[in-house]
Amino acid sequence: MLRSNVAFRIRQKHNRQGTRKPTKLNTTKLSTISHRESFEQEMDSALTQWEEKENSTPDEEWAALQQVVYNAAKTYLGKPDRNHQDWFDTKDQELQTLVSRRDQVHQRVLQTRSTRSTTAAYKDACRLLQKRTRALKSDWWERKAVELQRAADRNDMKGFYCGLKEVWGPKKEGTCSHAINRWNVDLL
Repeated sequence: MLRSNVAFRIRQKHNRQGTRKPTKLNTTKLSTISHRESFEQEMDSALTQWEEKENSTPDEEWAALQQVVYNAAKTYLGKPDRNHQDWFDTKDQELQTLVSRRDQVHQRVLQTRSTRSTTAAYKDACRLLQKRTRALKSDWWERKAVELQRAADRNDMKGFYCGLKEVWGPKKEGTCSHAINRWNVDLL
């Protein structure tokens, strides 16, 4: 006879409360002079339409001004384009044929009775596809390493760190956010 004590606890769903962080803006548009000048005109027109309310606190005024400026910037600049680099080309013809071949063999295995020959054909198709994807991934990493090394040799720190971001991705949180939230301290 076997006896066991099990304690199950249903986890409560945590509702996140508070305001959402504003979305990031595509500030790379401001690097050209023409975009910068038209952005200034857009901001001037938004600020001329903004009216101060009479019986309001400075905090309310600041929040209203902040909202007007952010909305004007958001309509003109928009969200940044996220270019997540894949290590394979989605239009690679050889890769597409290997994927379609694997799918066809898999459908044949599912539709008919699984025999040694169909199972072997499916495993062979999977092996060839995995071999090709591993080769593509290895080539991509080698190209990226050469590109990063060239940027480091030229002392091109912007190119180097942009390349690192492409490989590892941007950080989701700042480094000190945990310490700030730990003691409930707001710096802003």
